[in-house]
Amino acid sequence: MSHEDETHSPMRGDLMKLMLLELLQNQNEQIQRQNEQLQRMVEARERALMEDNLHIFKKLPNHNPPTYDNAPNPKVFENLIQGLEKLFNALQCP
Repeated sequence: MSHEDETHSPMRGDLMKLMLLELLQNQNEQIQRQNEQLQRMVEARERALMEDNLHIFKKLPNHNPPTYDNAPNPKVFENLIQGLEKLFNALQCP
């Protein structure tokens, strides 16, 4: 190994370390941007779901949903549940 190679080797190592550090920083920034984008997408989807659910509940009274009159009769309560299930199915409620 020549004298010139010996003096430049540490510099090459430092340069490689700097290049690797820059590469890692760029990857970290890219991952952070992707995470932020995913977070915005999740938040938008959550808002859309809430709006859909709100829309369903706003439409509910227009369909004259069955009511419960506190009667102690289990059959009356069962009919109420079945009526609500039919209504939710008709409204395509999840």
